[in-house]
Amino acid sequence: MKKKEVYDIEFYKSQVEDSYKASRKVLEMFKQYYQPKSVIDVGCGVGTWLKTWQALGVDKIYGLDCNTIDDNLLYVSREHIGIVDLEKHENLANETYELVMSIEVAEHLNPNASEAFVKLLTSYGDVVLFSAAIPKQPGNNHINCQPPKYWVELFNKQGYECFDFLRKKNMELGIGWSPTQNMFLYVKRDKLSLFESQGFIVDNDPMFFYCPKWVDFLLDQNKTQADQYFILSYLGKTMKKLKKSLRRMFFDINVS
Repeated sequence: MKKKEVYDIEFYKSQVEDSYKASRKVLEMFKQYYQPKSVIDVGCGVGTWLKTWQALGVDKIYGLDCNTIDDNLLYVSREHIGIVDLEKHENLANETYELVMSIEVAEHLNPNASEAFVKLLTSYGDVVLFSAAIPKQPGNNHINCQPPKYWVELFNKQGYECFDFLRKKNMELGIGWSPTQNMFLYVKRDKLSLFESQGFIVDNDPMFFYCPKWVDFLLDQNKTQADQYFILSYLGKTMKKLKKSLRRMFFDINVS
């Protein structure tokens, strides 16, 4: 994401309240399984997720974003947000946090910057809460929408494994389409016990799926037979893995 204004003031005004409500539901649930004392949000926007962590008792918070945002729109103090080029930024100070977050940001990056972005996230900490738009998910400047496996492989390359229990939890909470489809937890290999000890299993081949309401929306928006075939073909490709993946997701069973 080059240092440019991807979102304008009107976008933030229309989105921030929904983002804040979603962050509260997701993070209150997530805190049951992991209680970080410090959090960095890479691509933080106006800081809605950071604000929620503050409310949950986390004192050390920081966010990075590429958009210059009016102070009146911020949910946290300006001192907690740095403006950088997310495609080129490096953690030169070797700062570390107990939780690294990046929520619906990576789809705005040039695909050539994907690997460097994952390397940046992992440089900040051992536990990464990550969500990025999947193919056919519309939005402003969505130039890098990828299936989950794409990101899994990049995190694996950095020595991190994927846990896929958050999508189930988000679905149960009735949270919006994006967190339900796209949210994963990546953990450095020497820290896997943090979550394996709670009964969660590594899944480096998570099912790529669209929420039913999202499928209805896509089919309604894409009227041509070719577009509908493209969408439905993605769903069809998951059928061979459906039984295994659904049992993992909804029953937490380790299926061989």
